[in-house]
Amino acid sequence: MNIEDINNFRNQIENGELKINKNKNLQSLKFVSELNVRKLVIRNSLNIILDLEDTLTELHIINCKLKQANIKHLKSLELLELRQNTNIKIDEISFLTNLKTVDLSDCALLHVDYLQELVNVQVLTLNDNRGIDISGLQNMKQLKELYLADCCLKDIHVLENLPIEEDLSRNVRLNLDPIKHIVSLKILSIWGNQLKDISFMKSLVNLVELDISRNDKADLTALSQLSNLKSLNLCFTGIYDLSILRKLVNLTYLDLSSNNIFDVSELDCLQQLEQINLEGNKIISFKALESNQNFQEFYIHEQLERTPEDIMYLNRLSIVKSSSFSSKTACNQLFHIRKQYKQNITKIFNLTEKSSLRQVQFSEQIVALFSSCVNNDQ
Repeated sequence: MNIEDINNFRNQIENGELKINKNKNLQSLKFVSELNVRKLVIRNSLNIILDLEDTLTELHIINCKLKQANIKHLKSLELLELRQNTNIKIDEISFLTNLKTVDLSDCALLHVDYLQELVNVQVLTLNDNRGIDISGLQNMKQLKELYLADCCLKDIHVLENLPIEEDLSRNVRLNLDPIKHIVSLKILSIWGNQLKDISFMKSLVNLVELDISRNDKADLTALSQLSNLKSLNLCFTGIYDLSILRKLVNLTYLDLSSNNIFDVSELDCLQQLEQINLEGNKIISFKALESNQNFQEFYIHEQLERTPEDIMYLNRLSIVKSSSFSSKTACNQLFHIRKQYKQNITKIFNLTEKSSLRQVQFSEQIVALFSSCVNNDQ
């Protein structure tokens, strides 16, 4: 590599980070040590030879079709990502004992025995390694976060003695019963597992975050035991009876989108709620939520089929989001509410826009209609 090429890379460095994307001509990486790079990110670049010097603390090699890692001398690495290198041999990773974060997603791994020496790893991501044997994780006592989505796991007993947060989503037909022994578990994601019985969760009384979405046949009764929950995702679960949530008084975030909910009166006791997602339901009235003084964000996509006056009972809202409140009649109704309740609603924003004003966010189809109403009133 000539001086001009090296200078081009030097100009791309930001805060010690160099990103290389889709470079088909790049082979040797020896030049990296000359550039004072601490974090190196390489994506979609073929024929790379990892002849790096031990100067990096972070290395990301993503979808480069690597076959040999050649990394055992990189003793300073604290973060290593080799995602989407399905033919790679990564046994050399066992030499990198300073690693704290490792991502080996979609590497066609069959086992994790070479990770047993990595006693300092706190965050491990193994998503999309289907059929992987995870029994080799038993010595990784420092693990705090473990991601095993879409791994088609057969046995998770090894997790019983690991004090970790877990993502076990999309592991259909996995027996989750051993999880009940991890009573210290605080964060759990098991979405999309086609669950029917979640009784194993009754003992997980320390859970504060749970994602059980897209399990539309599950009996959710056991949720009533998890009174420490602060964040709960129940979208696409088919829930319609919300009485099982009445004891979850510590909830601050609740996602009930895309279900069969008509009545939210059972939520009146959840006074800590700050964010609620009710998209894709057919709720008749929001008045039951009037007493909640903590609401900040309210999502109501695909259900505003009537005058939404009940929304104005939620007088602490900063954001109301919807994308289907699009008829001229509904727009005029909203304008009427603006006057009657003296709300500081002067514009209707798209979903991605932000404002310091009190916001009602709808789809762009009615921006012009509402603006016209406001202009005619002035």
